[in-house]
Amino acid sequence: MDIKKYISGFAFSSIVAIFATVSAQQFFYHYKDGDIIKSEDVSNIDSVAISDNTIRHYKSGNLLYELSASEVDSIAFEPIICIEKTELELKNTMDSEWLGFTSVPKGSVRASDVIWTSSNPAVAKVSDGYVSPINEGECVISGRYGSRMVSCAVKVTHALTVGGREFVDLGLASGTLWATYNVGSANSEARVGYYAWREVSEKNSYYSNSD
Repeated sequence: MDIKKYISGFAFSSIVAIFATVSAQQFFYHYKDGDIIKSEDVSNIDSVAISDNTIRHYKSGNLLYELSASEVDSIAFEPIICIEKTELELKNTMDSEWLGFTSVPKGSVRASDVIWTSSNPAVAKVSDGYVSPINEGECVISGRYGSRMVSCAVKVTHALTVGGREFVDLGLASGTLWATYNVGSANSEARVGYYAWREVSEKNSYYSNSD
């Protein structure tokens, strides 16, 4: 019987696989004919030796238990899923925001493989790791893959708009609103002219003694 095993996508045959780079909270599974016959927390084991049609599990050099090749036909880690953003504050007029989804091992899980849900779809909805604000309120966006789960607290606030443009109310006594875009731009990323403080026309230079 071919005793090649697959751990994190790499084939191992009659060698020791060291788990030094694996999270202590990660699990790996022993399969037979597609069914899980045993699961193990990686923190309990630091190496696996495969030889003589036997899989031996070790911790600190001590043999913990053995499984025969007739009992197991593959070993695989359960991937870890992660998101960079665990809190988001969005305006109801904003486009979708990417949660920064990743997995360990890298690329082992796609965002589309994860089951995404919103605790209140009337506030924000989610698709493949992208959060779309809907209405003012708060909700929790969750993603689940196997036993792994990630979540992000989302707060959606109402955007203040005047004449189709968005402004920020700084609470000034004058009631003046602060623009969210630079003068002359159509969005926050656009390149526009440079203006000195309290002036409405550009200059050729902007030294401290410029007139």
